[in-house]
Amino acid sequence: MKAEFINGEVIIHSPITDEHESVSFNPACLLHFHTVVNNSGRVTHEKLMIALTRNNYEPDICFFSGAEAMKFKEGQK
Repeated sequence: MKAEFINGEVIIHSPITDEHESVSFNPACLLHFHTVVNNSGRVTHEKLMIALTRNNYEPDICFFSGAEAMKFKEGQK
């Protein structure tokens, strides 16, 4: 289940399809490879909640620059 907190409301999304997973996984892999080769940060794919000023999202693909990526701790949930 995917749920996001948007404008004070919990939004529940339908489970993703195999097609959606493939479409988002391929560019995530390319971005991940690019960031590893260039040591430029971290790329995540699905199931990572990010908190912005008013909303919490689970983006399909997310990039964190080197400085932001360093803030992650081992085993962090």
